[in-house]
Amino acid sequence: MNEESPLMVAKKLSYIAFTLMLIAGAVSYIFTSWVGISCLVLSSIFILFCPSILTPEIQLTKSESVKENPLEAELVRVSENISNLTQELNETKAKAVLYRTVLDLIPDWIYVKDKAHNYIFANQSFQHAIPDLKIGYSDDKFMPADFCQKIWRDEQVVIQTGKPIQDAEEQAADTWFSTTKVQWNDSDSMQTLGIIGVTRNVTETVTNRNRVEESSDLIKQKIDRVYSIQSDTEQVRVSASECSGVVDKMTDIIAEINTGNDKIEDTIVLIKGLASQSKLLSINAAIEAAKAGESGRGFGVVAHEVRELAERSEQAVTEIQAAINASSQVIKTGTGTMEATNKAFNVSIQQIEHIALRLNGLSDDLKQIS
Repeated sequence: MNEESPLMVAKKLSYIAFTLMLIAGAVSYIFTSWVGISCLVLSSIFILFCPSILTPEIQLTKSESVKENPLEAELVRVSENISNLTQELNETKAKAVLYRTVLDLIPDWIYVKDKAHNYIFANQSFQHAIPDLKIGYSDDKFMPADFCQKIWRDEQVVIQTGKPIQDAEEQAADTWFSTTKVQWNDSDSMQTLGIIGVTRNVTETVTNRNRVEESSDLIKQKIDRVYSIQSDTEQVRVSASECSGVVDKMTDIIAEINTGNDKIEDTIVLIKGLASQSKLLSINAAIEAAKAGESGRGFGVVAHEVRELAERSEQAVTEIQAAINASSQVIKTGTGTMEATNKAFNVSIQQIEHIALRLNGLSDDLKQIS
């Protein structure tokens, strides 16, 4: 039996590898699972490494064949080209599978659209999130019309101007999305083919941000309210201080009245003494008038009138002293009341100042929070 040349072995291995590639592709198409992907990767490894094992012997056989037959040499060269192309194709397919796997594992929605807004590609995260999404169709198959019109306008701006959209927030019903879109250009001709987009669900983030904004607005309202209370408290403090000043003035006036009463009492004592002296003098004058007889009768009348006037003066002074004593008692009571009122005003002012100080601290804390 003739032994097979290394070149023939390499050809057979290439056929086997190509058959494995077809089987792997069919399995991945039918089952779309890791089984198909595993077969495809194994066949790629087989194709990549088997030719390199036989490379020295193949090269030797090629050299001998070239010497014997030019046609055989051409066939060898064509076979090499086919083998190289097959290897490159398998490497490209393996990389494509790897890239697709990586894209499918990313939780963000990654997609590619053409100029007509039809989906060319969508990763598994996007397709699982929106089961109605179909490759080859546009957004209006599964999205509201008004939402589609908005995103299409944005995409047309990207396609026509080349200016990307970065982290733009879009709302669909109760859901918020953050989207980034860039131009999709042909690597050779640089012709614009459509857009590449990345979208993520940011509903929770937007909801939390809105809550923070609402809390901030509420805090600002409370700060304004604290400022208003501070202003009212300051006005009350000023009014209380003014009232305290009025009470102090009234206390001073009462003290002056009390001093005046004391002076009046001294005057009354003096008048009372004068009345007593006048009374004694009138009595003495009456005695002397009686001794004088008829010649002293006129002098006796005057002495009688003086005595009556002294008695009336003494009685009036007594009544005035009683009135002044009653007034002094009222003034003394009023002075005590004024002093108690003044103390109460001072305590109120201190309390108001304490409240104002605490309100200032509260407003500073609210400012730091907001």
